[in-house]
Amino acid sequence: MNPRLTPELVLSAYCQGCFPMADPETGEISFYEPDPRALIPLDERFHIPHGLKRVLNKKPFELRMDTAFPDVVHACARTDEPEEQWIDGQIEEVYGRLHEMGFAHSVECWDEEGLQGGLYWVALGKAVFGESMF
Repeated sequence: MNPRLTPELVLSAYCQGCFPMADPETGEISFYEPDPRALIPLDERFHIPHGLKRVLNKKPFELRMDTAFPDVVHACARTDEPEEQWIDGQIEEVYGRLHEMGFAHSVECWDEEGLQGGLYWVALGKAVFGESMF
């Protein structure tokens, strides 16, 4: 049986290159360690395609940070494929606590109809660990 997921346990796992995932069939929480870990350099090597730049210049969305963190995590947890759902209630709860502690953040895309997309992540020092998006 897994120990109860806590913010401290999750932060310790991130420091070791791991993150939690729930098994949708058993409810068990395991820690996943991707090898190799994907890195996205956010310097002069980062390229935004011209088509995406054109869309972004039209400003179809209002971007906000940390205004709907629980909603973003919950939307990321929803899926049409239950066997692919790796974010359960325990994970939603612990990331909410990490958000309250200042370690987890979200960016949201809003339009006149409401929240249309978002991403949440964990920040430790200068490292940012993108978790999930919808």
